[in-house]
Order: sequence, then C-alpha cells, then structure tokens
Amino acid sequence: LDGVVVATGGGVILDPANRERVGETGTVIYLETNLDTLVPRTKAAKTRPLLMNDDPRNVLERLMVVRRPLYESAADLRIETTGRQVRAVAVDIQQRLAQRVAKPAST
Repeated sequence: LDGVVVATGGGVILDPANRERVGETGTVIYLETNLDTLVPRTKAAKTRPLLMNDDPRNVLERLMVVRRPLYESAADLRIETTGRQVRAVAVDIQQRLAQRVAKPAST
C-alpha cells in the first residue's frame, strides 16, 4: 500500500529479515528518546509484557543496549522525541519527509 504508516513493535527490529523488509518497502523512521523519558512513557502500559515486573527501568535499559544500534542502522530518518510534544514530532517528520522527496535523485 502507498501512503500508510506502519508502527512496529520494538522487537520487530531484532530479526534481520524484518530489518531488510522494512528497509526495502518504505522509509524507516526511528523515534529516539532517552531512558529517563522512556520509563514514564511506558509506566502505565498494560500491553508491554516485558515491562510487567519489579524493575521495568532495568529491562528498558537492557533492551536499549541491544536494540538501539539496530534501530540506528535500519533508520532512514532519526527523530529525537525527548521532551517534545507529539504535534512537534509529527511536524518534524512531515518536514523531513518532504525534504527527502524534494531532493533530486543521485545520478
């Protein structure tokens, strides 16, 4: 499909075939944040089984060590979200995507 957004779960990036597939089929955007922001963002989530334990911060830290380099290598765009409102991040994404489209193709 054209013009759709697919938001994957965090573990999708672990499989090399998934990384290859998303890279071939669209623009991969990595929404970055730091651990101090991520912990409160995920605290109330009841749909994150890996964080249903006594020390979700430790789990997030371990996940970030493994996943961050994979996100970084797969991403076409990296957008920092720490301390930013959703609307500002969305505008940033729109602008960055528009810039990519506006750039002439390499010859």
